Amino acid sequence: MKSLLLGSAAALVAASGAQAADAIVAPEPEAVEYVRVCDAYGAGYFYIPGTETCLRVHGYVRYDVKGGDDVYSGTDRNGWDKGARFALMFNTNSETELGTLGTYTQLRFNYTSNNSRHDGQYGDFSDDRDVADGGVSTGKIAYTFTGGNGFSAVIALEQGGEDVDNDYTIDGYMPHVVGGLKYAGGWGSIAGVVAYDSVIEEWATKVRGDVNITDRFSVWLQGAYSSAATPNQNYGQWGGDWAVWGGAKFIAPEKATFNLQAAHDDWGKTAVTANVAYQLVPGFTITPEVSYTKFGGEWKDTVAEDNAWGGIVRFQRSF
Repeated sequence: MKSLLLGSAAALVAASGAQAADAIVAPEPEAVEYVRVCDAYGAGYFYIPGTETCLRVHGYVRYDVKGGDDVYSGTDRNGWDKGARFALMFNTNSETELGTLGTYTQLRFNYTSNNSRHDGQYGDFSDDRDVADGGVSTGKIAYTFTGGNGFSAVIALEQGGEDVDNDYTIDGYMPHVVGGLKYAGGWGSIAGVVAYDSVIEEWATKVRGDVNITDRFSVWLQGAYSSAATPNQNYGQWGGDWAVWGGAKFIAPEKATFNLQAAHDDWGKTAVTANVAYQLVPGFTITPEVSYTKFGGEWKDTVAEDNAWGGIVRFQRSF
């Protein structure tokens, strides 16, 4: 073994000496291009190398445990309902001669114990469709005008989507059409939107106002009207012609946010939901929530029980 090693070493030396006379040309190192932070559109954006397009990648992983009644349908769960979701979102923005060109894409991977799920409508609640206000995840093309005085306007053409019970996807060449106006200031905001469902050829409108009482306490109120007077409408999934919602939020000094919401619709359904979102550590939030629904009026004939109590605990890691 020793002779083999020495022989190998000698061969390496010989080879090195034979090449010493040749000029050694080192390749030019490639320029290092670092990812630049893009702060024009908020935190988390960076420039895609070689472009002026800003990209943000973010998302969450959540696990829900539900018990009691289903406060949306009034049925008894007869045990725990469990569900997990991984969501990954991509935002891109760049400036053009026509304004900001932006895209938003969300990928969702769900697992539930009963193959049914509810997507939040107001962001602060886990099970907030007790009186559904309408609207599902959809593909769309939209244009937003933003003025310098807090005023903005939007118009969108939407494909529609589906939830557990209904499919609102367009079935022809005519898309769903949505238009809205908003004014925002330091005191809060007021917004209105009108939407046309091209599948059933009906429309719905909503107006919402938000008021900041203090920097930690805010309240909001929303009213809506639908020409369809049926829950089977893409933009008006409440019972009857009209519905109202109201709520409040209080951000506590230490890690917790308290939310309260109440709603009532034309057919006689009344619902109340409350929760506490507690940020255990940055990026990880635990939210216990309790909901109550009273099925009155025309809703009585559609459910087994007039009263429904339900609860949920959500564990969510956001990044």
